Formats: sequence, C-alpha cells, structure tokens
Amino acid sequence: MNEMSRILLDMQDKEKQKDDLIASIQQLREEQARKKDSEQLQFVFRNINHKDLECPYTFILWLNAEGEYTVISCDPPLECMPQLEKKVRETNNFSAFLANVRKEFAALNL
Repeated sequence: MNEMSRILLDMQDKEKQKDDLIASIQQLREEQARKKDSEQLQFVFRNINHKDLECPYTFILWLNAEGEYTVISCDPPLECMPQLEKKVRETNNFSAFLANVRKEFAALNL
C-alpha cells in the first residue's frame, strides 16, 4: 500500500506540473498576441470620396522584428498595394508611401 500511495502522489505531482505548463503556455500565447497587436498600425483616410467625405479608406500595417513593413489588410482593396509595399521596403520612405496610398485611394473615385 505504501508503494501505491507513492505512485499516486507522483501521478498527482506530474498532473500538477502538466497543468502549470499548460497555464504558462497559454499566458505566453496571450502575451505574444498582445505584442503582435501593438506592432500594428491602422491608417484611416477620410475626405477622399467627394460624395461622402466621412467614408473611411483604411489599411493596417505591421512592422516585423526586422523593421519591414507588411500590409495586413486594405479596405477598399488596392491592386497596386504589393508594389507600394515593396517600394517602401526598398526606400524606407514612409511619408511617400502614405502619400502614394492616399493617391491610389483617391484614384478609385475618379
């Protein structure tokens, strides 16, 4: 019976370690998700559509660990966004990138 009690205690200890590891992994996942969210920027342009000046034109930009820009989403979609994204990565001229995105959004309304 003594051996059985020791085995049961050992099993309970292992089960607690497993639960602690699962909780730790979940905490790390949540922390990583928070960090990823804080590395995203949302840009909202207005006063583009002359029929509806409040209509938003948006895109979400993510800056990865290497400092490269990646467009996560764009509404309304721009066919040229991959080219604009590539150019900002090459030149690192962020203000020109924003100006070009706004210009392309405006071109959708012509």
